[in-house]
Amino acid sequence: QVANRRLHGTTGRIVAEHFAEERPSLKSLPAGPYNAVLRLERRITREGMVSVGGNLNSVPDGTRKRPVEVQVTATAVQILEASTLIAAHP
Repeated sequence: QVANRRLHGTTGRIVAEHFAEERPSLKSLPAGPYNAVLRLERRITREGMVSVGGNLNSVPDGTRKRPVEVQVTATAVQILEASTLIAAHP
């Protein structure tokens, strides 16, 4: 109600007017959920854990001190070694 009517300090334009010009070129949001995947490379610790987002996730025995690919979605963390799933955590 207030800020959109002000003159923007960087662009020098009124925010609401600028948005009204851009609105026709914007695409609508997808109808279903968008499944984004964040891919990370991590190294397994001596204890058999992988750190992701401040949490430690376990992997099976025998997969120590190696780099692995971690795929993070909104609902799960998947740990892959050589493109093979070795662990999954909700």
